[in-house]
Order: sequence, then structure tokens, then C-alpha cells
Amino acid sequence: MKSDTPVFYYDLVSPFSYLAAFRIAKVLPVPAEWRPIWAAPVIAASGRDWMPSFEEGRERRAEIVRRASRYGMSDWRWPPGFEPADKEAHAAWEAPNTLAVMRLATYARDRGVGEAFSLGAFHLVFGEGRDITQLDDGVIAVATGCGLTTEEALAAPTKPEIKAALRSATEEAVSRGVVGVPTVAIGEQLYWGDDRLEEAAAATGADQP
Repeated sequence: MKSDTPVFYYDLVSPFSYLAAFRIAKVLPVPAEWRPIWAAPVIAASGRDWMPSFEEGRERRAEIVRRASRYGMSDWRWPPGFEPADKEAHAAWEAPNTLAVMRLATYARDRGVGEAFSLGAFHLVFGEGRDITQLDDGVIAVATGCGLTTEEALAAPTKPEIKAALRSATEEAVSRGVVGVPTVAIGEQLYWGDDRLEEAAAATGADQP
């Protein structure tokens, strides 16, 4: 039976997306299409309140670190602001705006290096604890390491066709029923969460590795 190509929806600001990205090639028996989307409009469209309480956020971060260790990932480092010291700091925290880097990820995808760029950018955020809201030297180094030029990387977020491509991918995800990242789509079925990769793998209908 021919399997539907899995589609992997993710945002580089999402730690759960990194957990999924780290092992998706090992778990799924067929290659996935990596499709960057901007998570903020997806969550807004779902009507969900994405901001957990201070206590829930602390436990969620602890669970992420536990999973990262279980998956054999390198030491986890939270970027600035991801570990608020108290409830007041938690209430004032806003998710980083990843629009520029997600446009760059979209450009990298169009150039055939989306997976490599995204894995490198994920490591910058959660392996090194870097802020990727700006296309700084770290982000540019990841891009050039994938074969893009510095000029391409800096220009990508301003290109109208790239802006439109990311917007279209995000709108398509919403219309498909995606309510958060990471999500893997197999045909009409959606598997939301890094801990559902095994279910997604079974749903491909392909032989397991």
C-alpha cells in the first residue's frame, strides 16, 4: 500500500517541535515533508489559551528536559525569558517573535535545505540557549552552513513571495485542522505532539524500520 507523505508542521520557537524534529527521521518509516508555519496565528485560530500558569509552565519545562534526556539529546539550554523566575515575570513574558527566522526557514525549504537549516536553528535555540528573533551571526552561520549565502539569508525575510509562502502554509495548516505544533499529518489524520510520532508512524501504512 502506498503511504501518504507525512507532513511535519513546526515553529522554531517551540521546544516540543525540537523534540519531534530531533527524532522524526528515526521514528517515521518514510521521509516527512518539513513544513514551517508560524505558530502564533495557528494558536489564535484554535481559540486556545496557550499561556500556562506559572506552575504548569515550570512542570512543562521539566517534562521537556526529561524527554530530551530520554531521547539522547545534548544538554538542554533555555533561551532568554523561557525560565521566568517568579509569577510576576511569568505574567509579563511574551513568546518571541520568530516571523523573520520562520520566513528564512521557508526560503531554506524552497531551496531544498529546510530540514538541515531547521535542525541547526533548533539547536541554536534549545541547545545553546540563543535568541533567534534576529538574524544574527549564529542564524546566518546555520544558513551558510546549509549552502545559502549570507546575502540570501538576510534578504529572504523581506521577499514578498516568501512572506506569501509562509502565510499560505500557515493558513493551510489552520484549514486542515492543525491547532498547535508539532503536528504530523498523515492523510486526514493529525498527530499533535512529539509523543505521538509513533502513532503517526503506524498510520503511514509502511513497514517499520
